[in-house]
Amino acid sequence: MINHTTHKIDAIKALRSYCLDTFGVTPGLKESKDFIEALPKPKLTPDQVLNLCQTSALIHPTGSRFFGTANSMSDWDFFTSHEAQSLLESWGFKKTAFEDYNDSLTLSVYENQEAGVHVQIVSSVELKRQARDLIKKNLDWGFRFPECKIERCKIWNNAIKQVRGW
Repeated sequence: MINHTTHKIDAIKALRSYCLDTFGVTPGLKESKDFIEALPKPKLTPDQVLNLCQTSALIHPTGSRFFGTANSMSDWDFFTSHEAQSLLESWGFKKTAFEDYNDSLTLSVYENQEAGVHVQIVSSVELKRQARDLIKKNLDWGFRFPECKIERCKIWNNAIKQVRGW
């Protein structure tokens, strides 16, 4: 996993050392941080983005690939809590419209178009995971996920209600 904090600290140390050796002065810590923040961030490849999502303990799989209903055009879908928003942004994700994800737990959706990955920001990771697992169990019993987005939303909301005990 990429540790951006360690990279920033190393970059600040290197910048301050370079300035001292070259110019005989050391920029202040704030100036060093501002300079480092202004540098372009390394761009992740689509494969790296997908690998990070698949291996992060903060991000959980869902969607057609999780449910075993993917086809050649399927993207990758995951969900996480709002605490991961800045992490997603550092991986090149942008907030996007989320009309396809209208269940009662989804707050927003982040997308990395190049990698074909959507990550839903949800209000409760635990409830979303339990609802996902309930839907998966029904798919394993022969139930088929409908193509209609409205029907899929109803299924998600019913599963959420069931795991909440409503």
